[in-house]
Amino acid sequence: MELSIQNRLTLVGLLPPQGKYEDLLLRKGLVEKLDLTQKEIEKIELKTKEAQTEKGLKQFLTWDNEKAGKSKEIEITEAEKNYVKKILQDKNNQSEITVEMMDFYPLFV
Repeated sequence: MELSIQNRLTLVGLLPPQGKYEDLLLRKGLVEKLDLTQKEIEKIELKTKEAQTEKGLKQFLTWDNEKAGKSKEIEITEAEKNYVKKILQDKNNQSEITVEMMDFYPLFV
């Protein structure tokens, strides 16, 4: 599955940190596949920035899109795909899909 840097970072943030043991095993495998390598981080010049908002201080990530390239092929198993599909369907049912999720939503659901 072809996923951009934005897709990969958003997907990792989407995965819940707790749940059934079997789900956490799937989560662990996905995080290992989706996480950026040190080489990728250096190549795209990934940085954490802070900005003051109405709701307080907010941290966000920035990177050089040109250096990031279009996407990377990530091999995702059927079980991992079904796990993400359920998470996305739950988010959709609760009207919690974000603009960042729109790119990869059709790939899973």
